[in-house]
Amino acid sequence: MTPKDYLLKPRKRHKNFMDSAASGPYKRRLKELRDNIRSTLGLRAGGVDFIGPLGAYVGESHQAARYTDNEVLQCIDLRLAGFSLNEISKKMEIPKRTVRDFFAGRIRGKHPVKFVKAMINE
Repeated sequence: MTPKDYLLKPRKRHKNFMDSAASGPYKRRLKELRDNIRSTLGLRAGGVDFIGPLGAYVGESHQAARYTDNEVLQCIDLRLAGFSLNEISKKMEIPKRTVRDFFAGRIRGKHPVKFVKAMINE
C-alpha cells in the first residue's frame, strides 16, 4: 500500500464522539461536574470562598483562576449539547487545551471541603 492509498482509505471514526455509544460515562462525569459547580454558585454570591482538600483555594477563589464558574458551566453545557472542543473554544474564546482540561477534571475538578468568608479588598 502506497502512502497515497493509505490517505485515501476510509476511516472508521465517529463524526462526533458525543453522538457515539461510548460517550455514556463521559456524559455522566460532565453532568456530575456541572452539578457540583452549580451547587456552589449560591454560596459564591453570598461572599464565600472555597478551600480544597489540600488547603488551597479552588474554583474562582483560586488566585490563578482566569475563567468564572459560569463560563465553565457554559462550556460544559455546550459539550453536552454536542459541540466539539474546537467549536466551544472558538465560541467561548478559551484555548482548546483549557476546554479539554475542564472536561477531564484537571482544571476546576476539585471539590471544596471547607468554606471561608471572602476577603473584600477596598
